[in-house]
Amino acid sequence: MIWGLWPSRPTGLSTDINSHISTPASLYLSLNGRTIVDGTIGGRGETGGATYGSRWGDALNWDLAWYDILADRSYRLKFTISASELATFGEDGSHATIRISVGPGADVIATTTDHEVARLIGLRQTDNLPTLEEAPNIVLRELCAEPLPDDDPFTQGKRKYVESFAHVSSSDGYHLERRLAAREKYLQNNKITPRCPSTGE
Repeated sequence: MIWGLWPSRPTGLSTDINSHISTPASLYLSLNGRTIVDGTIGGRGETGGATYGSRWGDALNWDLAWYDILADRSYRLKFTISASELATFGEDGSHATIRISVGPGADVIATTTDHEVARLIGLRQTDNLPTLEEAPNIVLRELCAEPLPDDDPFTQGKRKYVESFAHVSSSDGYHLERRLAAREKYLQNNKITPRCPSTGE
């Protein structure tokens, strides 16, 4: 009876964290206390073991924060998504996928791959994949983060980190240059429209 109470949950997780093309940002993300990203600019993907807060449940507790470089302000949000909500590759349900995007403003969107697309990828039956228009990613959450005070240690630390790019060549400095160029190109045909109110944009 005890074994039957254990949850059926993915043991592997692919996590993709990025900022909107209009919002170059320094990112922080942790899952149930385990840091996944801290400082990266340009986004990052991680594939590894899923980290759960309890051996009895499938809650994925996220702690997300980012420093919007151009706006010179930071945001933070803690939220929970159950692993059962995520698409898994193949048919055994052992590996799930999630994408988290931040900005513009305080916007946060969490998505997962279309379930049929993930199943076919896992089975290596990509010839049968539907088109992207037919199977867009599934939106799990549309959330609004809270702005952090200007003197918050996170904001101060990220501000100094970004300022260091002017003095030291780094991969993040290169990524920032690319993001700024992509933003400029994006704004030629698009307008920045934050979903969340009172973002200071």
